[in-house]
Amino acid sequence: MKIPFETQLHQELEQFTLLPYDAPKLQDGDTNPEEENNHTNKGTVITSPVSLYPPKIPPEIHLEYEISTNPKLQHFSKKFDVWATLNGTEVGQARARYINRRRLKQLKPLSMSKSLQELNDGDSDALAFTQQLFNDNGTLQAKNIMYPWGNELNKGAVLILSYLMVEKEFRRQGMARILLNAVIEKAKNAKGGLQFMFVRPGAIPADLDDAIDDTMLSEEQAAVAKSIYDTAVRFYRSFGFRRVGHTKWFCLAMDPSHPSHRITPTEDRNPPI
Repeated sequence: MKIPFETQLHQELEQFTLLPYDAPKLQDGDTNPEEENNHTNKGTVITSPVSLYPPKIPPEIHLEYEISTNPKLQHFSKKFDVWATLNGTEVGQARARYINRRRLKQLKPLSMSKSLQELNDGDSDALAFTQQLFNDNGTLQAKNIMYPWGNELNKGAVLILSYLMVEKEFRRQGMARILLNAVIEKAKNAKGGLQFMFVRPGAIPADLDDAIDDTMLSEEQAAVAKSIYDTAVRFYRSFGFRRVGHTKWFCLAMDPSHPSHRITPTEDRNPPI
């Protein structure tokens, strides 16, 4: 049976990190990394609010946190949830998976991807992150080693963003940035620290439903879906994330001297058509 075009769009976009359709299309930015980078550091650092200057949280916004672990995985992985409420009403949420790779390699040195199979608890981003970017031994796949990313991505604790949502009436007010910074700051306090954050931009299915209807031609539906995806990419780039190779993954380095912070959002790589 042929799958309707709209259903195909949903299936394709739902595999990526959720982001409000009309999220901010803001500034430049960036932060983070490590030493063993084979690239030449050129240009001016493009600062971002990420870790250098976290946005001030308005007093009427209350953040609630939850850190959860699985007994089998607690020595190298945690899940961070952050909720934002306004006058008792939930206005947004962020969720991310923390992985201490140094500890993971000590405990389970044979195959990083097999070790992370256990993390597939309805949230497959950690497993996809490993299989699409890294070899079984935890090193970055050669095809993904492209400026500004290199062997520095083989080391350090990482945070994998799996969910970011702001209710429509509270969008374009900096709430998504507040949530992102909140989950980053929590992860930095973990025992292994934090070197990199990864995300696969995507769209919230409800937003896709609102934007696409059955009267549209398939080409129109595809154009709307692409617009939603492009908006998500612009948001993450404005926060300092830069594409890894030609993949759909974007990375944010916590070290402000990393070469990725010298690349403007418009200079960031787009995959070949």
